[in-house]
Amino acid sequence: DFQDAVDDMISYWDGVDVDFKKINRVIENDAPSYIDYGLGAVVALVLLVVILGFLGLVCHWLCFLDLLGFFGTIVLLLLCLLVGLELGLLVGIGDYCENGPDSSFLAIMSGPLKVNGDNYDLIEYYVRCEGENPVSDSLTTSEEMLQEYKDTIQTAIDSGVCDASILQDMKSVLGSTNSTLHDIETTMSCGNINPIYQTVSYEVLCDDVISGLYLLTTVMLPASIMLFIGLFTTVYVRERMEIEKNREDERAFLGASNDFQL
Repeated sequence: DFQDAVDDMISYWDGVDVDFKKINRVIENDAPSYIDYGLGAVVALVLLVVILGFLGLVCHWLCFLDLLGFFGTIVLLLLCLLVGLELGLLVGIGDYCENGPDSSFLAIMSGPLKVNGDNYDLIEYYVRCEGENPVSDSLTTSEEMLQEYKDTIQTAIDSGVCDASILQDMKSVLGSTNSTLHDIETTMSCGNINPIYQTVSYEVLCDDVISGLYLLTTVMLPASIMLFIGLFTTVYVRERMEIEKNREDERAFLGASNDFQL
Protein backbone atom coordinates (compact mmCIF):
# COMPACT_ATOMS: atom_id res chain seq x y z
CA ASP A 1 0.00 0.00 0.00
CA PHE A 2 0.91 3.67 0.04
CA GLN A 3 2.48 3.58 3.52
CA ASP A 4 4.63 0.58 2.61
CA ALA A 5 5.89 2.37 -0.49
CA VAL A 6 6.75 5.46 1.54
CA ASP A 7 8.55 3.35 4.15
CA ASP A 8 10.46 1.63 1.36
CA MET A 9 11.68 4.96 -0.02
CA ILE A 10 12.71 6.05 3.46
CA SER A 11 14.76 2.87 3.88
CA TYR A 12 16.73 3.77 0.75
CA TRP A 13 17.43 7.35 1.74
CA ASP A 14 17.97 6.83 5.47
CA GLY A 15 21.53 7.96 6.26
CA VAL A 16 22.54 8.57 2.63
CA ASP A 17 22.23 12.35 2.95
CA VAL A 18 24.37 12.27 6.08
CA ASP A 19 27.14 10.36 4.27
CA PHE A 20 27.13 12.77 1.35
CA LYS A 21 27.16 15.74 3.72
CA LYS A 22 30.20 14.29 5.50
CA ILE A 23 32.09 13.96 2.24
CA ASN A 24 31.00 17.40 1.05
CA ARG A 25 31.96 19.03 4.35
CA VAL A 26 35.42 17.47 4.37
CA ILE A 27 36.21 18.33 0.75
CA GLU A 28 34.68 21.79 0.46
CA ASN A 29 34.80 23.20 3.99
CA ASP A 30 37.18 21.44 6.37
CA ALA A 31 40.09 20.58 4.07
CA PRO A 32 40.67 24.08 2.60
CA SER A 33 40.50 25.66 6.06
CA TYR A 34 42.98 23.21 7.56
CA ILE A 35 45.32 23.68 4.61
CA ASP A 36 45.14 27.47 4.91
CA TYR A 37 45.83 27.36 8.65
CA GLY A 38 48.73 24.97 8.20
CA LEU A 39 50.32 26.95 5.38
CA GLY A 40 49.86 30.19 7.32
CA ALA A 41 51.67 28.73 10.32
CA VAL A 42 54.51 27.41 8.14
CA VAL A 43 54.92 30.74 6.34
CA ALA A 44 54.98 32.60 9.68
CA LEU A 45 57.68 30.29 11.05
CA VAL A 46 59.74 30.57 7.86
CA LEU A 47 59.54 34.37 8.04
CA LEU A 48 60.66 34.22 11.66
CA VAL A 49 63.66 32.09 10.69
CA VAL A 50 64.56 34.46 7.84
CA ILE A 51 64.36 37.51 10.11
CA LEU A 52 66.46 35.86 12.82
CA GLY A 53 69.07 34.81 10.29
CA PHE A 54 69.20 38.23 8.64
CA LEU A 55 69.60 40.11 11.93
CA GLY A 56 72.08 37.59 13.28
CA LEU A 57 74.34 37.81 10.22
CA VAL A 58 74.08 41.54 9.58
CA CYS A 59 74.29 42.69 13.19
CA HIS A 60 76.60 39.86 14.34
CA TRP A 61 74.18 38.92 17.12
CA LEU A 62 75.09 35.42 18.19
CA CYS A 63 71.95 35.00 20.28
CA PHE A 64 69.84 35.48 17.14
CA LEU A 65 71.83 32.77 15.40
CA ASP A 66 71.13 30.49 18.37
CA LEU A 67 67.42 31.23 18.01
CA LEU A 68 67.78 30.62 14.29
CA GLY A 69 69.14 27.15 14.97
CA PHE A 70 66.31 26.37 17.41
CA PHE A 71 63.38 27.62 15.33
CA GLY A 72 65.01 26.55 12.07
CA THR A 73 65.20 22.96 13.29
CA ILE A 74 61.52 23.04 14.26
CA VAL A 75 60.53 24.46 10.87
CA LEU A 76 62.69 21.91 9.07
CA LEU A 77 61.06 19.03 10.95
CA LEU A 78 57.62 20.51 10.24
CA LEU A 79 58.40 20.86 6.54
CA CYS A 80 59.63 17.27 6.42
CA LEU A 81 56.39 16.09 8.03
CA LEU A 82 54.30 18.13 5.60
CA VAL A 83 56.23 16.89 2.59
CA GLY A 84 55.78 13.32 3.81
CA LEU A 85 52.05 13.91 4.31
CA GLU A 86 51.70 15.48 0.87
CA LEU A 87 53.54 12.60 -0.78
CA GLY A 88 51.34 10.13 1.10
CA LEU A 89 48.19 11.94 -0.02
CA LEU A 90 49.47 12.07 -3.59
CA VAL A 91 50.01 8.31 -3.55
CA GLY A 92 46.64 7.62 -1.90
CA ILE A 93 44.59 9.91 -4.13
CA GLY A 94 46.63 8.78 -7.13
CA ASP A 95 45.66 5.17 -6.42
CA TYR A 96 42.04 6.29 -5.96
CA CYS A 97 42.02 7.87 -9.40
CA GLU A 98 44.16 5.20 -11.08
CA ASN A 99 41.86 2.39 -9.93
CA GLY A 100 38.86 4.33 -11.19
CA PRO A 101 37.05 6.95 -9.09
CA ASP A 102 33.76 5.04 -9.31
CA SER A 103 35.13 1.74 -8.00
CA SER A 104 37.24 3.50 -5.37
CA PHE A 105 34.32 5.62 -4.17
CA LEU A 106 32.05 2.60 -3.82
CA ALA A 107 34.81 0.72 -1.98
CA ILE A 108 35.05 3.60 0.51
CA MET A 109 31.28 3.61 0.93
CA SER A 110 31.11 -0.10 1.68
CA GLY A 111 34.34 -0.12 3.69
CA PRO A 112 35.22 2.76 6.05
CA LEU A 113 31.76 4.39 5.91
CA LYS A 114 30.00 1.01 6.26
CA VAL A 115 27.16 1.82 3.86
CA ASN A 116 25.26 -1.32 2.87
CA GLY A 117 21.89 -2.67 1.84
CA ASP A 118 19.41 -0.32 0.19
CA ASN A 119 21.60 2.71 0.87
CA TYR A 120 24.52 1.17 -1.00
CA ASP A 121 22.31 0.15 -3.93
CA LEU A 122 21.05 3.71 -4.24
CA ILE A 123 24.57 5.20 -4.10
CA GLU A 124 25.84 2.68 -6.66
CA TYR A 125 23.01 3.66 -8.99
CA TYR A 126 23.89 7.36 -8.74
CA VAL A 127 27.59 6.63 -9.25
CA ARG A 128 27.25 4.35 -12.26
CA CYS A 129 23.85 5.41 -13.66
CA GLU A 130 23.21 1.81 -14.72
CA GLY A 131 19.90 -0.01 -14.49
CA GLU A 132 16.77 1.34 -12.86
CA ASN A 133 16.58 3.71 -9.92
CA PRO A 134 16.04 1.53 -6.81
CA VAL A 135 13.30 3.86 -5.60
CA SER A 136 11.39 3.90 -8.90
CA ASP A 137 9.14 1.00 -7.90
CA SER A 138 8.28 2.69 -4.61
CA LEU A 139 7.53 5.96 -6.38
CA THR A 140 5.39 4.20 -8.96
CA THR A 141 3.50 2.34 -6.23
CA SER A 142 2.93 5.59 -4.36
CA GLU A 143 1.60 7.30 -7.47
CA GLU A 144 -0.70 4.38 -8.24
CA MET A 145 -2.07 4.35 -4.71
CA LEU A 146 -2.66 8.11 -4.84
CA GLN A 147 -4.54 7.68 -8.10
CA GLU A 148 -6.70 4.96 -6.53
CA TYR A 149 -7.47 7.29 -3.61
CA LYS A 150 -8.43 10.03 -6.06
CA ASP A 151 -10.68 7.64 -7.99
CA THR A 152 -12.34 6.50 -4.75
CA ILE A 153 -12.94 10.09 -3.70
CA GLN A 154 -14.35 10.94 -7.13
CA THR A 155 -16.73 7.98 -6.85
CA ALA A 156 -17.87 9.26 -3.46
CA ILE A 157 -18.39 12.75 -4.90
CA ASP A 158 -20.44 11.37 -7.79
CA SER A 159 -22.59 9.34 -5.41
CA GLY A 160 -23.47 12.40 -3.38
CA VAL A 161 -23.23 10.48 -0.11
CA CYS A 162 -20.65 12.80 1.52
CA ASP A 163 -20.02 16.53 1.58
CA ALA A 164 -18.61 17.28 -1.87
CA SER A 165 -16.58 20.33 -0.73
CA ILE A 166 -14.61 18.30 1.81
CA LEU A 167 -14.00 15.54 -0.70
CA GLN A 168 -12.84 18.08 -3.29
CA ASP A 169 -10.33 19.47 -0.79
CA MET A 170 -9.02 15.96 -0.17
CA LYS A 171 -8.79 15.37 -3.90
CA SER A 172 -6.82 18.61 -4.35
CA VAL A 173 -4.39 17.58 -1.61
CA LEU A 174 -3.87 14.21 -3.28
CA GLY A 175 -3.30 15.97 -6.60
CA SER A 176 -0.65 18.20 -5.02
CA THR A 177 0.96 15.17 -3.42
CA ASN A 178 1.07 13.39 -6.75
CA SER A 179 2.73 16.43 -8.37
CA THR A 180 5.27 16.46 -5.55
CA LEU A 181 6.08 12.82 -6.20
CA HIS A 182 6.68 13.62 -9.87
CA ASP A 183 9.02 16.43 -8.85
CA ILE A 184 10.84 14.11 -6.44
CA GLU A 185 11.28 11.53 -9.18
CA THR A 186 12.79 14.16 -11.48
CA THR A 187 15.04 15.56 -8.76
CA MET A 188 16.22 12.09 -7.74
CA SER A 189 17.12 11.11 -11.29
CA CYS A 190 20.70 10.08 -11.97
CA GLY A 191 21.00 12.86 -14.52
CA ASN A 192 20.62 15.43 -11.74
CA ILE A 193 22.75 13.82 -9.03
CA ASN A 194 25.55 12.13 -10.97
CA PRO A 195 27.07 15.43 -12.27
CA ILE A 196 27.58 16.53 -8.65
CA TYR A 197 29.45 13.32 -7.92
CA GLN A 198 31.43 13.67 -11.14
CA THR A 199 32.52 17.17 -10.16
CA VAL A 200 33.68 16.16 -6.68
CA SER A 201 35.32 12.86 -7.60
CA TYR A 202 36.82 13.60 -11.01
CA GLU A 203 37.41 17.36 -11.15
CA VAL A 204 38.11 18.21 -7.50
CA LEU A 205 39.93 15.11 -6.24
CA CYS A 206 41.56 13.75 -9.38
CA ASP A 207 42.46 17.14 -10.83
CA ASP A 208 42.46 20.13 -8.48
CA VAL A 209 43.61 18.33 -5.31
CA ILE A 210 46.39 16.41 -7.04
CA SER A 211 47.60 19.54 -8.84
CA GLY A 212 47.57 21.50 -5.57
CA LEU A 213 49.46 18.80 -3.67
CA TYR A 214 52.01 18.57 -6.48
CA LEU A 215 52.63 22.32 -6.38
CA LEU A 216 52.94 22.30 -2.58
CA THR A 217 55.42 19.44 -2.72
CA THR A 218 57.54 21.07 -5.42
CA VAL A 219 57.75 24.22 -3.28
CA MET A 220 58.20 22.70 0.17
CA LEU A 221 60.74 20.04 -0.81
CA PRO A 222 63.31 22.53 -2.23
CA ALA A 223 62.56 24.86 0.70
CA SER A 224 63.36 22.04 3.13
CA ILE A 225 66.63 21.28 1.34
CA MET A 226 67.64 24.95 1.29
CA LEU A 227 66.76 25.35 4.96
CA PHE A 228 68.84 22.29 5.83
CA ILE A 229 71.83 23.72 3.92
CA GLY A 230 71.29 27.09 5.60
CA LEU A 231 71.22 25.57 9.09
CA PHE A 232 74.27 23.47 8.29
CA THR A 233 76.32 26.47 7.13
CA THR A 234 75.02 28.68 9.94
CA VAL A 235 76.82 26.48 12.46
CA TYR A 236 80.18 27.29 10.86
CA VAL A 237 79.31 30.94 10.34
CA ARG A 238 78.37 31.26 13.98
CA GLU A 239 81.59 29.54 15.06
CA ARG A 240 83.65 31.89 12.89
CA MET A 241 81.80 34.93 14.23
CA GLU A 242 82.36 33.73 17.78
CA ILE A 243 86.10 33.21 17.13
CA GLU A 244 86.39 36.71 15.66
CA LYS A 245 84.49 38.15 18.60
CA ASN A 246 86.81 36.38 21.05
CA ARG A 247 89.84 37.71 19.17
CA GLU A 248 88.47 41.22 19.30
CA ASP A 249 87.83 40.86 23.01
CA GLU A 250 91.35 39.51 23.47
CA ARG A 251 92.86 42.40 21.51
CA ALA A 252 90.81 44.85 23.52
CA PHE A 253 91.95 43.21 26.76
CA LEU A 254 95.61 43.26 25.70
CA GLY A 255 95.31 46.86 24.60
CA ALA A 256 93.78 47.81 27.93
CA SER A 257 96.55 45.94 29.78
CA ASN A 258 99.29 47.74 27.82
CA ASP A 259 97.70 51.10 28.51
CA PHE A 260 97.52 50.24 32.19
CA GLN A 261 101.22 49.27 32.29
CA LEU A 262 102.21 52.51 30.57
